[in-house]
Amino acid sequence: MIRTSEEISRKTDELDELAMAYETAVIDFAAGDYLNDFYDFYKLKKRDSKLVPSPDGFEAELAVTCSANRYKPVYEKVLELFGAPKRTMIFEDEKPVVDELENGGRGLGPFFFIFYVMFCEYDDFTLCFISGTNN
Repeated sequence: MIRTSEEISRKTDELDELAMAYETAVIDFAAGDYLNDFYDFYKLKKRDSKLVPSPDGFEAELAVTCSANRYKPVYEKVLELFGAPKRTMIFEDEKPVVDELENGGRGLGPFFFIFYVMFCEYDDFTLCFISGTNN
């Protein structure tokens, strides 16, 4: 199912509003080499971490991202707005990326500590979930 960029952006904003209540930000990227888009978006310089397919399914990974006792509303909203992703990707070694997100580049607004970064691939775009806290 091909969606317009306006539709994707509108739905991502709606999802992000809910996810932020669970200390998780959601960003959409175009299909293809979304990892480079992600690095460029945050002006990250350390690019030695590689994505690997998630060993668990989307629901299990989102439970880790949003925390096991709070992920369900975000999970249900993702399915309602976008459906299930084709593939969930995580960083094999995300520490360099987390360090850069916390300390360099553009930073992440209200987040001072990053817990988890997860990508959900669809045919025509990729959603990025970043959880963290300012506590």
